[in-house]
Amino acid sequence: VGGAALEEIERCHQGQDAWRNGAYIKAVAGIHQVRAVRMLMGRLPYTTWEEARGTSLFVAEHFDRYPKGAKKFLESAIRKMIADPPEDLPPYCLITCLKLVRRLKIEVVPETLLHHAESSDVPSLRRHALAALEVQAPEPSTIEDFRERLYRLLSHDNRDVTEPAEDVLVAWAKPAVPAKELRALATRNNANLKDYVFGELARRKDKHATPILKDHLSHPLRRVRHSAARTLVQIKNGARVLFDEFMQSEDTNHRREFVEVLVQSSFEPEEKEIRTLRRRLAEGFLDQHIDHAILQFLGVRDRQGLNGTMVRRAKKLIKDGQPNVAIHSLQPLVRFRHATHDTRLLLAIANFKAAENTRDNKDSRYKRCIDILSPLSRVHDLNLDQKIRRSKNLDSADRVAILRGLCQRGGMEKRICRLIVEQVHEEDLNEKDASTLNQIKVILGV
Repeated sequence: VGGAALEEIERCHQGQDAWRNGAYIKAVAGIHQVRAVRMLMGRLPYTTWEEARGTSLFVAEHFDRYPKGAKKFLESAIRKMIADPPEDLPPYCLITCLKLVRRLKIEVVPETLLHHAESSDVPSLRRHALAALEVQAPEPSTIEDFRERLYRLLSHDNRDVTEPAEDVLVAWAKPAVPAKELRALATRNNANLKDYVFGELARRKDKHATPILKDHLSHPLRRVRHSAARTLVQIKNGARVLFDEFMQSEDTNHRREFVEVLVQSSFEPEEKEIRTLRRRLAEGFLDQHIDHAILQFLGVRDRQGLNGTMVRRAKKLIKDGQPNVAIHSLQPLVRFRHATHDTRLLLAIANFKAAENTRDNKDSRYKRCIDILSPLSRVHDLNLDQKIRRSKNLDSADRVAILRGLCQRGGMEKRICRLIVEQVHEEDLNEKDASTLNQIKVILGV
């Protein structure tokens, strides 16, 4: 049946080089005969991009069922087209051949593939040439020359070239690049090459890996610093080295980059180091200086402990009549989303204490207090009413002032207000506050 169909397809294509319709490619590829493969390869130079892509897909799909002669012809035709492509051959036709080399693991002279990767001005062709090179096995006598040429490709500014070049270097791990050569490569001014070297050092657990990576933590390029930091946390004791650098560095940007890597690793600092970081952060807050690197690190590694320390400090500041200073110490935790509910509550109280007029809804500090308490009233297991009743920073008059603003918000806020109002005694209030309390009770319907 296949032979008859092929004859009919050949007959209707007489006198023309191109396919009449792309559907014929699938049909011919499914005919497991040498003639069919010869027809596919003969018409490949005249295909469109879609037809060339279809050729690689359908040939790869049927290749295992082709007879030996058809396989041999296909491999020979592909080698010839790659080694000596016609001048006017569209790049996508050559890419089709390169795809089949990789997919079917067809042996091709590595020098030919590397030549295309080095000389073509079509990035996608260079990428496929390198991808095909990945499955080849160069002669041991040529490996050093090949690697040096691949190192040069790593300096290219197109990822279609640099990424597959690095993949080839990793695939050609044997014979291994001598450790001395790797250390020399690390000194070259090539960020892509450094990525490859760092990865090799980490994979081998080379004893020189840590000092080389540490030296690169101060590299002027952010990409290189990040690559070195990311590699450090993958090797034994490397995260400790990175943490020590984070603690000692005076460069704000470098420290924030190191923290980005540390918080994604499994590294856990000692408790005394955590306490040191809490102290440094708190001291900065008081001077209205935010150490973002420490804040990010503690916000992930020590959220509860960080909040606990800041809350204790803020309570003392409020007690000592310094609510504005307390605000400065708590606000960064809220702003950068590291605050617990208790921290938010205390920030609300600090704003209340800093308000100039708690009877004026337009007072910015008073309004800020109510704005913070409003969403907290919807936190189911917070028991906001009990926390407000028990707060030593608030007296009965303060609670009435908070109730006045909160009950005007409605919804869950009113439910919390009803629980609080029951515990406020009129005898503890002056006449004006007692009158306000009665008005609140009318609003709440109690």
